[in-house]
Amino acid sequence: MAMKFETDNHAWAERVFGDCQLGDERRGKRLVDLATLHAGDPEASTAAMCHGNKAAQEGAYRLLRSDRFETADIDEGAYLAAAEAAQGLRLVLAIQDTTAVSFKHATAQVL
Repeated sequence: MAMKFETDNHAWAERVFGDCQLGDERRGKRLVDLATLHAGDPEASTAAMCHGNKAAQEGAYRLLRSDRFETADIDEGAYLAAAEAAQGLRLVLAIQDTTAVSFKHATAQVL
């Protein structure tokens, strides 16, 4: 049985993050909404992926700044969704990107 590739951003976000326990149902919905936007434009900044929707942008920033839950609460939901998706599969490839980024550079000399 092959794993189905999800093409609907909201359905994907709901499956992966919909069961995250962030202490308030509204935070969970906001996380799903943010993940949906991010899936649609993964390289965009938070402001850019909200496409001018100031309410979505402010909600995203409030969620990201919140101290009412731990990032591990988001991780746990995503881990459980991945484990559920792998149930019944004979083979699962767990690919890890070990890319490193370095911002070291030579400094220009002022003449």
